[in-house]
Amino acid sequence: MLRSLTGRGATVICLGHCNKYPDAQGWPVYEGTGDLRSDFDELALLHAVKGDYGIVTTSLYWADQGLPWGKARAMVQQITWTIDVEDNRTVSESDEWVDTVAEGKEKREAMQTADVIREVYFKLIKMGSMNQTNVIESMNGMHGERVVKRVLKAQAGKTWTVDKGEHNAIVYSHIPDAELPAPRTVKWSE
Repeated sequence: MLRSLTGRGATVICLGHCNKYPDAQGWPVYEGTGDLRSDFDELALLHAVKGDYGIVTTSLYWADQGLPWGKARAMVQQITWTIDVEDNRTVSESDEWVDTVAEGKEKREAMQTADVIREVYFKLIKMGSMNQTNVIESMNGMHGERVVKRVLKAQAGKTWTVDKGEHNAIVYSHIPDAELPAPRTVKWSE
């Protein structure tokens, strides 16, 4: 039916939702409407990131920008909009295109990293000096090994000290009064 409409010169625009979780590169996972992908000539993504003070930034992505499942036959212009959800939902076009996929990935990693830093720091206060293996094992089930190792390395000398222990083990000790990231706040719905 859609092909018969477009064959007669009509333009058909459909909106759909991707899953809310991202893949490893930060792209939203596209599934559930695979048959539509083969039926449409253009397939783009509007990706939004929530900012401060009720501002939502939304950017347009398509195949030429690396969107893995996007399609584009026409010349598509890079565009970003900001939406003020607290001020009568005003929408304005931004002067510059914003990579909201990368921005969203950075925000998720920062939130996860802040949690790991705080948890490791307080674990070191409670348990005393710990070698890397013990730190990773104590975080098992809460955070992945790669994330914990990345945080341990990045915060060395800032939040904890690093020394060599027995059998060349890496030993971490907390730095008193180190500056910690703020805890993540959870908004409870009414």
